[in-house]
Amino acid sequence: IRRSNWCNREEALSVLRKSMLHGTWTEEVLELYVRHGLVDAPDGGVRLKCNSYQEAVVPVEKYGAHEAWGALPDIDPRVRMHWILPPVEQSMAQTEDIATARVYRRPENTTHVVLEEGTHLLVQSHPEVVAREMNRFMQDWAGLERITSGEAQVKARL
Repeated sequence: IRRSNWCNREEALSVLRKSMLHGTWTEEVLELYVRHGLVDAPDGGVRLKCNSYQEAVVPVEKYGAHEAWGALPDIDPRVRMHWILPPVEQSMAQTEDIATARVYRRPENTTHVVLEEGTHLLVQSHPEVVAREMNRFMQDWAGLERITSGEAQVKARL
């Protein structure tokens, strides 16, 4: 059902702005998606890099999600985990119990925040809010590292 071909990038951008899924994305994210998520088609138009079938399979393919869910308790508790979540009604979890279980599947050294204005696709719909939250978490982590190690060290750069 999902459209995957357009006459040009301008038409794709116009159509996607009005779509239920993409319409919640910020303009910058949507423009980046059109610029990098589409390719020139042999007929002179543009199309999705992934065909409709490949994109449709992503949300219904559950093997990877189940594998990740099963592995959460095995992650070394020294690895800090921070979940950035939308409100339950916007989440795939759809219930508070499932959302809480997901967050605390590995409870040691795990935190979370719910972004009340968020949607299911937080990174696309609220990239600046997610970036600020990630920055806050990383700054807190860096502070904890200084206290724990007795000196400030840069462990990695993004």
